[in-house]
Amino acid sequence: MHYAVPRILHDAGLLERFFTDSYSGNKPHICAFLRAVPARLRPRALERWLGRTAPDLPPARVTSFERLGWSYAAAQRRARNSLELRRVYHDFGRRFGRAVIERGLGRADTVYA
Repeated sequence: MHYAVPRILHDAGLLERFFTDSYSGNKPHICAFLRAVPARLRPRALERWLGRTAPDLPPARVTSFERLGWSYAAAQRRARNSLELRRVYHDFGRRFGRAVIERGLGRADTVYA
């Protein structure tokens, strides 16, 4: 859906904050630096990360937890079976929730997850 829900909420004037594990759209200097590397030399994971953006979302409304996102992706790759993968989902879901609460919800009175 490529950020369809936060985009719809923003267009309706209802988006206080969009939290995500990893997002390139609020890091223009890093993206410009990384795009200077020829596309054929960029690792696939870097290409995917550069695509994690929605230009119509104001960067100030987006909070991303890059370290958590990269750790999550690595843990998923290390999982050897469905039980380990479920544990990764549970662990990182809890860690993500804690990160959101620590950051704060601003004036929001509703959470869409």
